[in-house]
Amino acid sequence: MPFELITLRFYHGGVIKIEKKGYKGKPYHGGRVYEFLDVDIDKLSCFELRDCLKELGYEPGQCVLYANLPRSTAMLEIKSDYDTTLIAECLCHGDIFDCFVRYSVADPVLVPPLLEYGESGVGE
Repeated sequence: MPFELITLRFYHGGVIKIEKKGYKGKPYHGGRVYEFLDVDIDKLSCFELRDCLKELGYEPGQCVLYANLPRSTAMLEIKSDYDTTLIAECLCHGDIFDCFVRYSVADPVLVPPLLEYGESGVGE
């Protein structure tokens, strides 16, 4: 049996617009697009999608990943491997699987300012 390969297309760095009854027009505004080529459908999993997020420079725990279901306007939030299994059943060889990243920063990392400029205070 030959491999069934797809392209994972990640939209990231922009703003996602999802309404409860689907969307009209473009679901993602701004940002960038990155494609992962020749992904085996049989190996598609939540873990693989998380690895893709890491490769793009995101912390998976601070992202919500949405998928555009093939041949549909429906959007699905990917929460588990069960979701990716349902999606994989809809994919065929050569399909492009669109994923949309919504990134949220949990707590900002604040660096305390130096009390006196120009002095490091180390070793004094």
